[in-house]
This record gives sequence, structure tokens and C-alpha cells, in this order.
Amino acid sequence: MGGLGKTTLAKLVFERISHHFELSWFLSNVREVSGKHGGLVALQRRLLSPVLKENVAHVWDEGAGTFFTQKRLCNKKVLLILDDVHQLNQLKTLAGKKDWFGVGSRIIITTRDERLLVEHGITRRYKVEVLKDDEALELFSRNAFKKNQPEEAFLELSKCFVHYAKGLPLALTTLGSFLYARGQDTWKSALDNLGKIHNPTIFHSLKVSYDGLEEIDKKFFLDVACFHKGKGEEQVIEILDSIYNISSRIRIDILIEKSLLTIEKSNIPNSVQMHDLIQEMAWEIVHLESPGDPCQRSRLWLRNDISHVFMHNSETAAIEGIVLRLAESELVDWNCTEAFSKMHQLRLLEFDNVIISSCPKVLPNSLRIIHWNWYPSKSLPQGFQPCFLAKLEMRYSKLFRLWDGEKNFPKLKSMDISYSDNLTNIPNFTRIPNLEELNLEGCKKLGKVHPSIAVHKKLKVLRLRECKSIKSLPSELQMDSLEFLNLSGCSKVKKIPEFGEYMKKLSKLFLDGTAIEQIPSSIDRLVGLVYLSIDYCKSILGLPSAICKLKSLEELSMLGCSKVDKLPGEMECLKLLSLSGTGMREPLVAMKKLKHLTFVGSVAKSSTSRDGIGWGVDRIFGIRKNPDSEPWGLVLSSLNRLGSLTKLDLSDCNIGEGAIPDDIGCLSSLEVLYLSGNNFVSLPSSIRFLSELQYLQLERCKRLEQLPDLPSSEYLLLVDVDDCTSLKRLSDPSKLSEGANVYDFMFTCLNCFRLVEEEGWINRIFAMIMRLAPEVRPLPLCPFSQRYVSWSDFTTTNTSLIIGVHGSGTMKGMDIMKNVHYTFILWPGSEIPEWFNNRSAGDSITVELPLPPQPCSDWIGIALCVVFEDSKYLENPAALVGYDFFKIEFGFTHDTFKVGHLVSQHLWVFYLPRYHIWDASSSHQFSFETHYFLNGSDKELKTSSIIKKCGARLVYKRDLEEFSRILKIPKPAVYEYDDEAGPIDSGSGSSDEEKQAMHWCCTKTFTLSASHHNISFF
Repeated sequence: MGGLGKTTLAKLVFERISHHFELSWFLSNVREVSGKHGGLVALQRRLLSPVLKENVAHVWDEGAGTFFTQKRLCNKKVLLILDDVHQLNQLKTLAGKKDWFGVGSRIIITTRDERLLVEHGITRRYKVEVLKDDEALELFSRNAFKKNQPEEAFLELSKCFVHYAKGLPLALTTLGSFLYARGQDTWKSALDNLGKIHNPTIFHSLKVSYDGLEEIDKKFFLDVACFHKGKGEEQVIEILDSIYNISSRIRIDILIEKSLLTIEKSNIPNSVQMHDLIQEMAWEIVHLESPGDPCQRSRLWLRNDISHVFMHNSETAAIEGIVLRLAESELVDWNCTEAFSKMHQLRLLEFDNVIISSCPKVLPNSLRIIHWNWYPSKSLPQGFQPCFLAKLEMRYSKLFRLWDGEKNFPKLKSMDISYSDNLTNIPNFTRIPNLEELNLEGCKKLGKVHPSIAVHKKLKVLRLRECKSIKSLPSELQMDSLEFLNLSGCSKVKKIPEFGEYMKKLSKLFLDGTAIEQIPSSIDRLVGLVYLSIDYCKSILGLPSAICKLKSLEELSMLGCSKVDKLPGEMECLKLLSLSGTGMREPLVAMKKLKHLTFVGSVAKSSTSRDGIGWGVDRIFGIRKNPDSEPWGLVLSSLNRLGSLTKLDLSDCNIGEGAIPDDIGCLSSLEVLYLSGNNFVSLPSSIRFLSELQYLQLERCKRLEQLPDLPSSEYLLLVDVDDCTSLKRLSDPSKLSEGANVYDFMFTCLNCFRLVEEEGWINRIFAMIMRLAPEVRPLPLCPFSQRYVSWSDFTTTNTSLIIGVHGSGTMKGMDIMKNVHYTFILWPGSEIPEWFNNRSAGDSITVELPLPPQPCSDWIGIALCVVFEDSKYLENPAALVGYDFFKIEFGFTHDTFKVGHLVSQHLWVFYLPRYHIWDASSSHQFSFETHYFLNGSDKELKTSSIIKKCGARLVYKRDLEEFSRILKIPKPAVYEYDDEAGPIDSGSGSSDEEKQAMHWCCTKTFTLSASHHNISFF
């Protein structure tokens, strides 16, 4: 990529180190010079003139130059910089091998093409990156203001130009120099023209890389720049393969090596990206094909240009691709009746959310890809002969049928006409021999499937989901390549086809919501089946015994199959089993590999009913009625056969007291245990033996009175007892976090009102916090990860409580803060306690910090307190579905916390350790805001601040000591803080080795080595 400063960097290196060598050369513009007649020979003569002097004339061709270079320079310690090399022959001619030059020589090469370096065997390569934001602003300011920082009045404008340049030094220098000594009005005018009027210096510098491409690579590059930037790499390759009918992967690699494309892991894994200015350069290249008339350009992607083409219907033979994607569906008044008749080179046509009222009478036969959602016609044009078409997508179309008569689609691989409400039939697929994917989802009027589908030999994916008018399917499937079949929601299908002998590749089969009564015994032919779902097949009576022969079946989902009361036999390979809503009446047989078992019931059913879900759970685990008491007992051996289980979900199953087996502790691999919404009073003490447990959810267990001792596990992350309104007693705090992963552990017990009835409960709560926060030493690999807690003697009559120690927050630009930790608590209250000596009304507060910050001072952090109203003060409290969110902002970062549904005013206390305060400012402002959402959605419904008061206090070591005295617990370990070295253990608990390790991981040493001859910049 041009403009990164490779030449500038190489010149700087040359100036600084050239005096260390016997001979030194900086051969600039190798690309340009070697392109002239005799150019390479001229460069060789420059190289040899210091040693050949007047005999340099003997270098009459490249061969002679190579000979003299090897002979006369092999004993010289030289520095040779070859700037802007673009062909391998240039390297072979000027610096063919290391032994051409003497010991200690250095050869530095700058190039835009990394592949040249690879082919020449150069292993030490340095890729020059764009500048970071602060570096970019400084470089821009040096040119725009002749100083390192912008003038205050121009700061925001400067940031806009820096953002446009995206760190490219050439753009920053060019724009800055252009704006030097100009007024704000001129700056604003120039800013408005960015992207509209291209700077020739930037454009021509970047275009050099494009000019060096082969013609096919130019096409690929322009396609990506105009149509496909930001898509996944595999998707782009698939599209380009289809359009050009060649393998495009190698062409993408070439563009990457020439620094015109990059592959980045952003929101889309391995997305194809390019610098914004390179994309603008590509757009300008297309624009210059016909500056005044879009009809004469090869690619169209701008709405106004496309509208011009359709409205004027002039000469359009040059157009190869049209792509228009709108964020929302929009009706456009374009006349496309004859618009495509002259587009004989059109390969790509994509309209997304563009609703065109007129119907095309013609589509070009040259098309490779059609992506036209909301297609307006009842069928494809009669004269359309899609001999080259590889992909057809017309979702939400008005198609009644695809075409009349018969058409050949010899290259079509993918067809998606899903949600075409008027589609009533599909054609014979015999003449589409290479079709691999067919999507007919949501075609509600489609009454039948053509029998040719059932014998298609190339089809891999068939989607018929929600085709509610289909009543019958072909009697047998002979689809040798089929891997995925979805019939979910085909509610009138009562019988599915038999499976053919060679259907060994089918791995996923969805039959959810169909009216089938049985699955054919030929299912045993699906030897590759991994996933089977028959959710809500309410008519199905059971599974065939043949299914037990499937050794590859790992996941079986039977949610809501109320008539299924047993499994057909041993299914030893199952790893995931969902049985919620079934009528299971028999104990599970041995499933040694089962990892996830879900049996979520209905909270509306009574646990005493034999027909209720709770009774089914009892039976499935081998539970039997105890004749001496009302509750059900459990056959203890039932869980021993599920030793590989990692997730067990028995939520809302009306499980009563004693129904949880005492030997649940034998599930040594269990990581997730969901028991929410049940009726037991206590849990078996053997839960403490679940050594791998990470998540324990007990919310809405209204009769639960106490928690047993929990696992002393380093993996335990969450214990949730929200709305356990009978809960009186928590675990012993000395055992709750013993060995737990305190850097991420969270304990939440909102609306547990009975807790306050136990004397000393608040001390118990804070003892738990002390276990989870101040006693913790810094992480061995990051001595910044200690934290402290502050507390005041609060009194309350009822409580909702969250105790949390959290990680994984981030501070922008601070890699050291990738694992931010904090401690917080929450309970009812309406006043900021007096202990917080800094208070304010509203939703923000400013905290003055001690100045100057002294190393090893006893100031250790900041405690914050917030009072916020309950949901009734929101404009739409009914829309709040259980969660309030609010954000803390300090300095240049923020964190978000899920609080829960609260029915009264609450106090929230948060502790921020000193290591969060990175900059040297004398004060920090903290602001808070609340968020709420509809139906558990991640989409924010409204932001409404209900924060009424804030409080803050600087926390010192003496505060922690006072806290420990009040609670009468051992004094927590306290770490002093050195602003240079981080936290320092004030006690004697750390060994010399531990202290040395903590100091070591705060220090980074970088060594620059130049042990090889060749160093390259690209």
C-alpha cells in the first residue's frame, strides 16, 4: 500500500547508520527507473561506480552488471537500500544473493508486494502499519499548524480530517499542508468535499499498486471495493468463483500480498477489508470510466447512479455489476421493463430491500448471480436463458411459479425463493443437475414438492420450513448428497418419506411441528445422522427401535412430544437430550456419554398430579413414591449412569422436597445445574462434591429455606437465588468462596426478604464480600488485579441483594485492563449514608483525587453510592421485564451491570480500586444511567435516568481495618500501591519468589536484533 511512509522510514535508517559501512547506496524509485529503456543497467552502474570508477562503462548489460557486483562487492561491508521494488527480476539483478556482499552488509528493500520478498527468500520482513490516532493527530498538526498539537479552535475539525485519513501518513501530510494557514470556513468546505473531490497526490500514489495488477486481478479488486468489502472471506471467494468461473482464492491472496486487501477478525470472522482511501481510489477509477454518464461505467452501487440508469434507459453495454442495498424496505418508481435489454455484460445483479413496481420483460443471459429480494414479477422472463447462472435468490418475491415450460440451469448451485407467499408449485429439477442448496422456507401456498427433488443426486441442503400447505412428500428419498433437511412447521405432513439406502451423508434432520405419528424404521440407514429434532410433534407416539442403531446420533430434541412416554432402548452415543413436555414414565437407561439433559416443566402444573410434569420427572429418574410420606423418593442409582453430564436443567418441574437425589454429587463433570422454579425446601448436602460446577440457578424456588455448603471449586462463577422468598440462611461465608474463582464470581439474591429475619445477617453478607474482595491477592500474572471493598453500617428492614466480583471489563487503549475487577452490593434504601462524605443530587458526581499521588500512600480506591427509584417511576413500567441496566463512566471507559427488577428505592455501592485511575487529572466524574428492555430482548427500549442521588468517598487502608473490626473477622491482606510498580504487599505473606514474579510480570523488555543481511519493509 502506498503512502505508509516506507520510503521515509528507509531514508531515516540510511541517514542514521550509513556511516558504519564502507559503501552505501540509496537507490530510490526502482519501479520507475527500471521501467525505462536500460533502466536496470543504469541502476547497476550506480551501484558499481564507486568501485569500477571509469571502467563502469564495461557494464553494458544486466549480465555484466551481475558479474561485476558479485566480484567487486563480495568483500565490502555495504549498506544497500532498494526503494519501491515491484518485480522479482529487479531483486535478482541488483541483490541476487547474500554472498554478493561482504560480512556485516545490510540490504533493505521497500516494496508494496510482500510476495516478492517471499519468492526471493527474504525472511526478515517488517510490515509498516498505519499510524495510531494520537500519532496521526500529531503528524497532521505538524503540517497544518507547524506544531505537535492542533489549535483549540481547530481541534474538532482536525479530528475529522484525521478520521478520514485512517492513519495514512501521506493523506495526513497532504491534507495538513493544504489546510495550513487557512481559516475555519475553508477547513469546513474542504471537509465537506472529502470523498467527493479526490486529492490527486493521494489518488495517484495509491493507484500505483492498482496499475501493477494483471487485468483479472483489477476486476477482482474493483468488485471487492465496490460490492463486497466487509463480507466474509469464504463468501467473497464463492461469489467471485461464480462470477468469473475460475478459482478466486489465489487472486485474493495476490491482492493481500500487494497490501490492497486485508483479512480481519471483526464482527464477521475473516472479513475482507481494505483501507478506506484505497476503496475511494477504486471508486474513482470506476467513476473515471465515464465521469458524466453512469450508464457507461462497469459497476454501479450508488442509488442516484442506478436511478439514472433505470430512468434514462440509454446505452448500458459496459455495465458488469449492479448492487444496491438499503437499510429498510423502500418502494422506488423505476422503469425496469426494458432496462436490462442492453446490459449484455451484466454478471451480478443485487437488489436488497428495493421494491420496484415495474416488472422486467428481459433479464440478461450473461447473469451469474441474481439477488433480487421483493422481485415484482409472477415468473422469470420467458426469454431468459440462464446458462451461466450460479445463484438465484428472490426472497419475499411475488412469484407464482419460477418459469413456464422447461429451462436449463446447468450451473445453478443455489436457489432461495423463501417467503414467496404466492408460490404454488415448483418445476422439474432434472434440468438443474448441479443444484446444491434449495430454500423454500415460508412458501405458505406451496402445495407439493416435485418428485424430481427426491432423487436429486447433488442437492446438499433442502429447507421446507413453514411450508404449511404441503400435505404429502415423495414416498422415498434417494438423495445421496443430502446433508441437511428441515421440515419444521410443515403442520399438514403426516408421513415422512422412507430413507434410501445411500443417504449416508444426512447429518441434521428437523421434523418439528409436523403431524407425523411415527418415524420410519429406515432411519437406521442415516448412518451419518448427528442431530434429530421432533419438537412439538404432538401426534408422534414414540421412536422406532431402529434409531438405537445410529452410532453417530449425538443430539435428540423431543420438546413437547406429550405422547412419547419412553425411549426405545439404549442410545449410548447421545450427548444432548431434551425431554421437556414429554410423557416420559420410565427411568433413563445408561447414557454414559450424555452431557446435556433438559427437562424444563410447566409452572402451572401441580407436583401432586400423576399427569403433571413433576411426576414425569420423578419417573424418568427412577423416582418412586415413599409409602410412609407424601414426597417422592429417588432410586439412588439413577444418576450414577449419567456420569458424563455437564448440564442438567430441571427448571419449573414442580420438584418437591426430597426429590433431588442424595447422590447428585456423583456427577463429577457437571458444570451447569438449573433447578429454578421448583418446590423443594433444601438441597442435598452432596452438592458440595460437584467439583466442576460453574453455574447454580435456584431462582423462584419459593420454598427453599437454606443453602447447603457449596463446592469449594475454582470454577464456580454464579449462584442465583433471586426471588427465593423463604430463604433464611446462606452458606457459611468461610466456605462459599473457599477456592472459588473470586475474580469472576457472582452471588445474587434479589427479593430474598426472609434473610433479614436472621440476627446478624448483614454481618454474614459482608463477611462473604470480605472473602471475595479484600483478602484476595493479586493474580500471579497481573499484579494490578487486587481489589478492596468499602462499607458503612447500613440498617434496613427488608432487602434485595447482589454481591458480585466481576472481571472482563475493558479500558480503551489499555491492554493491561483487559481483566477489570470490581465489587458491588445492592439493597433497599433511600438516603446516601453519612459515611459517604461527598454527595450530590442527580445522576453524576465529581471526586477530587489527592494531589500529587504519592507512591505507597494509603489511599487505595474510591467507594461510590447511588440511590435510584423503582420501575414505577419509568414512563412505561409495564414494559420493564425484570431488568434495569445502568452504566458507570469514568475517565475513558464504562461498565454495564445487570441489576434486576426492583420494587422499591435501592442503594447500590460500588468499589473502584485505585489502579483504575490511570491519568494524572485531579478529579474524575462518574455518571450513571438506567436502561430497560422488552421481553428479555437485547434491543434497548428506552433510556430513562431514575438516579436521584450519588455519594462518593476516598477509601484508605484505615477504612478496611475499621470494617474488619466491626465484623470481628481477621484483618484482610492489604496491598499498598506504588504508582510506578503497582500494588505492594504490606504484609509478610508473599515470598521473595512471589514478589519477584509480580515485579517481573510488570516489566517488558524489547530487543531489536538485526542478525540477517536482508531487512524488508512493505
